[in-house]
Amino acid sequence: MTCKKSFFSSEEELEKLEKKSAKRTEKKKMRPQTKDSFEETLVRLTEKQSLLTEKIEQQKITRDSPKKKKCTS
Repeated sequence: MTCKKSFFSSEEELEKLEKKSAKRTEKKKMRPQTKDSFEETLVRLTEKQSLLTEKIEQQKITRDSPKKKKCTS
């Protein structure tokens, strides 16, 4: 950890950050994702993906549509 010391002003600061990181990791372990919440997330992401796919298709249609040529006289 010699390289980390240069980024922090003191050892105390480094220890505080390490403790915070450990707490966050512990909290994540305490609340494992249930099957229901996993399925909800999957449904939400699938819906989001389909919306984005539709948007992309619309952009392709708009981009590929023939442009009106200006009449030059």
